[in-house]
Amino acid sequence: MITIYNLQAVSATAETKLFLRDGYPRYDVEIRAEIEASRAYETGPAIGIETLEIARGVVIGEQNLTLLAPPPHMDELKKEYPEIVELRDKLLRKEPFDRRDEWNLKELCEATGWDKDDVKEELANIDKDPVEREKVYADLFSKYYEGARRLKEEGDDVQAAEKLWGAITALVKVYSCKKGVFVAHWGRGKLHKFVEENVEEAFREKFSDLLTFGGELHEHFFERHLPRREFDRRWNQCIRLIDELKERVN
Repeated sequence: MITIYNLQAVSATAETKLFLRDGYPRYDVEIRAEIEASRAYETGPAIGIETLEIARGVVIGEQNLTLLAPPPHMDELKKEYPEIVELRDKLLRKEPFDRRDEWNLKELCEATGWDKDDVKEELANIDKDPVEREKVYADLFSKYYEGARRLKEEGDDVQAAEKLWGAITALVKVYSCKKGVFVAHWGRGKLHKFVEENVEEAFREKFSDLLTFGGELHEHFFERHLPRREFDRRWNQCIRLIDELKERVN
């Protein structure tokens, strides 16, 4: 009996580590047919690999295993952010992070306004089609938005500012999923670029203003530079924009 396994590629090289998806346990597997694998990544279509070996020592044997080429944004990430792809691969292989890895993870958390666990979950699934991730980001938006408002009511403006930035980045990601576009949301330039190129004119200025005003609150988390009156003004502007845009996004 031939078993069909769905494999999602992690990187675009013949030496790639793969992981069993769709309900199967995740094991590292090693490609034996390196030439065929390379050709598949270059041309894009799925191919059959005759023999794969699971790293734990179990040989699958001659079965019809389908290898799926990674989505286009993975190639872009490898070129622009190789350290992040490396971090992701280590995470999936359950390898310990070195000091440099921990620094990169910390930078991602600070750039996105997300907690470490949420950033790790994002890294582990960064090869997914954005369309599949919409609910994840919608839940993250609710989590950070509600957290931000609670902290503001408690008088912790600094932490509230960062939670609100986390909600804003998640909200943009929700909208990007509706467009089927991957956004490297740890870069504010990438967020603004997505808005300028993909958001309808009727909502473009609102998203742009939200990123600008939210970005000031994000900076306040690190610099504590906004006077109270200016902080409240920016906060209220962001809340109004979010309340308008979340209805559109939903």
